[in-house]
Amino acid sequence: MTDKPKKHPGIMLAVFAAAATWQIYDLATATETPSRAVLTLQYVLLAGLLLGIASAAFNLMRAE
Repeated sequence: MTDKPKKHPGIMLAVFAAAATWQIYDLATATETPSRAVLTLQYVLLAGLLLGIASAAFNLMRAE
């Protein structure tokens, strides 16, 4: 049997955190109000990124 490849939770955590930071910055510095559909999509993306951060942090704690 072959072992599963490692997922590198530290790298995943850094990538999710960087993307979430960029998304929050983008939402906070918008000069025009986006349409309702775009705004909904941005918040759904942000929620997914925050879930990814939580998942990566859990995997990081579990791996150690």
